[in-house]
Amino acid sequence: MASAFTIGGMSREIKVLADPARLRARNVTLDQVVAALRMNNAQSPSGWIENEHQEFTLQTAGEYSSLDEIENTTVAVRGATLIRIKDVARVVDGFAEQRQRVWSNGKPAVMLVLQKQSDANTVEVCREVVQRIATVESQLPRGVKLGVFYDTSTFINQSMANLGSTAVQAVGLTFLVLLFFLRKVRSSLIVAVSIPVSIVVTFAVMDQAGLTLNIISMAGLALAVGCWWTTRSSSWKASSATARRGRHPATPRMSAPPRSPWRSRPPR
Repeated sequence: MASAFTIGGMSREIKVLADPARLRARNVTLDQVVAALRMNNAQSPSGWIENEHQEFTLQTAGEYSSLDEIENTTVAVRGATLIRIKDVARVVDGFAEQRQRVWSNGKPAVMLVLQKQSDANTVEVCREVVQRIATVESQLPRGVKLGVFYDTSTFINQSMANLGSTAVQAVGLTFLVLLFFLRKVRSSLIVAVSIPVSIVVTFAVMDQAGLTLNIISMAGLALAVGCWWTTRSSSWKASSATARRGRHPATPRMSAPPRSPWRSRPPR
């Protein structure tokens, strides 16, 4: 998988609610509170340790890990008195403002969007995800259920089925139309069999080239089958009509130029 993110639900958020009255009483501005929180909640590199073969980067754990650390953050110093966050604000462990909501069967839900890597097969990835739903659901709290909201492989599978039915219809129609006009079973079978053979060869070339089946390629194959049926039917009917007139289809027709009605008469 390339990435995963959620839509809907509630995410944890630590809120620092400043009290304007206490800020004025201690002569502290809101910018000082913001600067103190930003300065004390930063993780920065502290150097490195190296030996003959390796080098290790050191980082200072400067991020907050509890509400007490936020409340005891120093904002300003007035003489010998330290003014902390808890003196001018209230720290609340709550949730972020919910701007997106997802509903499933009339109940609140959370959508987990999974994005595959660019070179991964869509059908295989979706099949693997669906197979692991039961395993993941068994590890969730009681009452939480997982389900598939949208599966991109469904359309690809439907396109594959559509391509198969289109190929079968093209083979049958080609055979019947040519048999009706040509009255030759052998010629009709040659054109009809060439359609599935061409599709198999196309799949083999795509596999060797590293191409995967997607919406665009499946639509192109379905369109190509229709064009193939139209072209072959027309060409074989034209060839048969030419052969019935007594000349080979590849032989150009030679004819004498027409006589001009204005040709002069010979002198007497």
